Amino acid sequence: MDAPLRSSWSGPTPPPPATNASAERSRAKRPKGTKGRVLAALRVAALTALGAELAYVAAANVVLGGGVAARHFSPTDQSTTLRYEGAWSIVPGVVQFRRVSLQGQDNNVQWRLELGEGSLRVSVPMLARRQIAMRHLRGEGVSFRLRHRVRPERARAPDVAAYPPIGGYDDPPLLEYEAKPETDREKAWEVSLADVEASVREVWVQEFRYEGPGRLYGAFHLVPGERLWVGPAELEFLGGRLSVGEHEAARGVEGVVRCDIPSFELDEPKGLEVVRRISGSVDLEAQVTSLAFLDLYGLPGGAEARDGSGQLSARLRFDHGVAAPGSSVRYEAGRLVVRRGPASLVAASAGARFEAKGGASSLWVGVPAASLWAGEGEGAVAWARGLEGALALPATDFSSPASFEPQGARLEVESAGADDLSRLHDLVGQTEGWALRGGRARASAALRTDGKGQASGEVRAKAERLDLVAADTRWTGDVSLDASIAPFAPRPGAEVPGSLRVVGRDVAFTPRGGEGRSGYWFALDARGARLDLAPFGLRAGWALEARDLSPLTAALAGRGSMPSWFAEWLDLEGLKASGGVSYGSGRFDLGVASARAGALDAKGRYLVAPAGSEGAFRVAMGPLAVGLRLRQGKVDVAWPVGDGWLEGEARSLGAGATRAAPAATGRRSAP
Repeated sequence: MDAPLRSSWSGPTPPPPATNASAERSRAKRPKGTKGRVLAALRVAALTALGAELAYVAAANVVLGGGVAARHFSPTDQSTTLRYEGAWSIVPGVVQFRRVSLQGQDNNVQWRLELGEGSLRVSVPMLARRQIAMRHLRGEGVSFRLRHRVRPERARAPDVAAYPPIGGYDDPPLLEYEAKPETDREKAWEVSLADVEASVREVWVQEFRYEGPGRLYGAFHLVPGERLWVGPAELEFLGGRLSVGEHEAARGVEGVVRCDIPSFELDEPKGLEVVRRISGSVDLEAQVTSLAFLDLYGLPGGAEARDGSGQLSARLRFDHGVAAPGSSVRYEAGRLVVRRGPASLVAASAGARFEAKGGASSLWVGVPAASLWAGEGEGAVAWARGLEGALALPATDFSSPASFEPQGARLEVESAGADDLSRLHDLVGQTEGWALRGGRARASAALRTDGKGQASGEVRAKAERLDLVAADTRWTGDVSLDASIAPFAPRPGAEVPGSLRVVGRDVAFTPRGGEGRSGYWFALDARGARLDLAPFGLRAGWALEARDLSPLTAALAGRGSMPSWFAEWLDLEGLKASGGVSYGSGRFDLGVASARAGALDAKGRYLVAPAGSEGAFRVAMGPLAVGLRLRQGKVDVAWPVGDGWLEGEARSLGAGATRAAPAATGRRSAP
């Protein structure tokens, strides 16, 4: 029997394996775990951040680009003003900008800061407190301008005209004395800036303007109308140009200026007192191109400085506006020219040096050699060698003009001369009553003042072959002068102790229309002078010794001040005389206390005033004494007379202003 067939089915058939898609759908239907919740939160945060960023970018750029920020940061009192051409921000707190200007003013100064382009970081939360807190400023093309406000009487001064213009403020910048309304603190914005690094194109402070490459580093904080602090700040010069007004002063300016101004109340300092808040240093090297900028300050006599090219080196340290010990400024010029009219003073080299030592400062100026020229194609009119000047100063406080008032001074000229005095006279111009026609001169001088204001000095001069025309008479010969001044206070009415000796040798004179005479000599000493500086006046005693006084009497006769017969009658050979002399208010008053020549003994007084000349003399020869009364070239003779006659006549001339000096001593001899 056949076995039954077996089926291959062994039970229910299992379902086929699920696909990947169906598995994902299956898992999606399961409850969420922690990981899923995190991913969902991240998606929400990303979308929120993106929305916030888009909202920030939109709002920030509407505020920045629409000028809303500039209007809100600029109060109506003009204490600060913000302007810019373009600004935008993508990263919160980071602002990109183009052509930004920030300017402000207070009672003393006005300033303006410009930047070409760059970026900075701003604290957004601080804006809600009306505070612009900026840091990490990186910019290009910085321009900074600063000028002091001036008093009305200086408004038209040339140096003020060279101050930098600042748009929005009046020119010139005048001090305002009337009470100003306080800054509106509800509208004003505090401004702080830290971590600054920017390239510089211009720095213009007062009349001094630097143009060229540089770098600026530092920080500042300003509360408009209240407080300010700066620094430490640093300005680096990298070889630019310095100008003063329209004049180029230096090129290749290199160095660093550092500044630190601790916080101070803006209303406290007045004028230059603000300098007392500043500490820092100046380290500079520059090639000076010209000193023509000195024209802005008005050199004495209308002179003009030209050339002056040389090297300038500054090493200054200052603490609260006062120069610290060790500070110095040195200037060495290869050539210096000073012009006045047709004359030019030329120095082949010159130097100046300022130094601060201890509690004092000093200023020294030296010129090894200089010459005076009247034009092209001819030699020098005059020359000088070894010129030096020095000032002793107190500790230099840049905020106080009093610190530049000398406590002592020294001026020395080792030697000076002119080989043709007629050229020197022609350069001076027309003179009334006298003229130099020739001669050769040499001189030296030393003048000093001390800390007590006492002045002293010596002057020596000598003219050889002098040719002078004066009082209608030609004078020739050799003349020397030796003056010595003991310490005195140079003020109105001051006594000037010292001595003056004038000696003439081989003197010849030729009155106009008369015969020439030669072989004369004289020695004149003046002592105990009294000098009145305002207005100019002079008193002095004098003593004279001469071979003969005929040259003087002939000159007086030639001018009509003395009758010719009287001049010829006077026998003044071997003269020794003394007396006093004064000058003031157009009056020349000569008093003769004693005059002896041979058998002649005379004394009297002679006065030259705007109304004319007159005098009275008592002349004795042995027992005979006569009185001579001079009026407008006429002589009245009285005989016999005594001392009483002279006293009365002298009183009729008016109050005397002369005083006698000690009579000349020593035996009669040629000098």
